Amino acid sequence: MLLSNFTHRRQQRESDCLVACAAMITAYLGIQADYDKLAKIVRSRWFGTPFGHIRYLDSLGLSVVHGYHGDIDLFARNIEIGLPVLVNVQTIGWPHWQGEVTYHAVVVIGFDQTGEVIYIHDPFFTEAPIELNLTQFMIGWQEQNRQYAVVALTPPFE
Repeated sequence: MLLSNFTHRRQQRESDCLVACAAMITAYLGIQADYDKLAKIVRSRWFGTPFGHIRYLDSLGLSVVHGYHGDIDLFARNIEIGLPVLVNVQTIGWPHWQGEVTYHAVVVIGFDQTGEVIYIHDPFFTEAPIELNLTQFMIGWQEQNRQYAVVALTPPFE
């Protein structure tokens, strides 16, 4: 299952992956929000933005569920009802990062029928969606305690 009509957005600065993810998600939800305004809302700084600051999107009237120790079922439950899932990761072992490891935020927009492949929008790269082996993805997500956020017009599933 793959979300359709999800528009990719590259991050404008090296340190604003969370801002770019917020821009992708708000656009998908039909919310008009300027990139710089989103950066202010999530309190982005030159060194990056704490993942938990995604909760400040509630100032746009959105429902934000932020948590730790998410699981694969979290993706299925939300993607099946049309909601992407924002995740906090390290890029350890991710082939498209070619060995570079960094703290990062990406948006999960789908998975294949076998459950062995996950599709993400990585704001550092131009191409999207990027296909990752589930094991590779899980290593990077586990490094950040499987932290996630779901942003919706109405309360999403946790």
